[in-house]
Amino acid sequence: MPIELKASSPADGWAIVAKDGEHYVVRPPYRLAYRQRLREGQVASAVRQLELRADRAVFSDWWALIHHLRSGMARHADPDLSRKAAEASRRILADASVEDLHRLLDRLDSRLEGGDWRGTERNVEVLIDLQAVSADIDLYRRCRRLQKRCAEAQRREEEAREDKRRALDGRQEWLASARAAYGSRLEEVSGRIVRQGQVSPIAA
Repeated sequence: MPIELKASSPADGWAIVAKDGEHYVVRPPYRLAYRQRLREGQVASAVRQLELRADRAVFSDWWALIHHLRSGMARHADPDLSRKAAEASRRILADASVEDLHRLLDRLDSRLEGGDWRGTERNVEVLIDLQAVSADIDLYRRCRRLQKRCAEAQRREEEAREDKRRALDGRQEWLASARAAYGSRLEEVSGRIVRQGQVSPIAA
């Protein structure tokens, strides 16, 4: 069944959607645990409380909806704030010890394993510019490996999205073909019945 987007906040990715007659609040990171069901009478109140705006669209599956919401967040991101956050992180990490940086990379490893390649990539971009990382070959290599794994994760995500799109196109083509074949077969059988005199054709 399709998923209907009812309202959203592009800046932070929150939204209210409808599926199979039920309404849900969805929010990053868009896992099932973060999806909250709403009763019919709660929808209007939730739109007001969450400061959402009307946003009507229909999606074939959860993946397509999530891609739409994430794209909205990317379009509304403030590049100046992102730059300031990166600069602040560099200042904080400038005095970090090698051991602390290795522990941070351990956490980023876990974050990437959890599927967050975007967040991991942003953090590694900050780390790899640090003087302490440039001066330590092990830290530098770990950062480079993480960057490569992030790139691989992005490629797999894009391939999976393309596979889903092709599969959907294939199903739609098969359905159209099946409907056409069924229509042709129905006409053939109807014509045979008329010719055999089992029923009379309807006069024009």
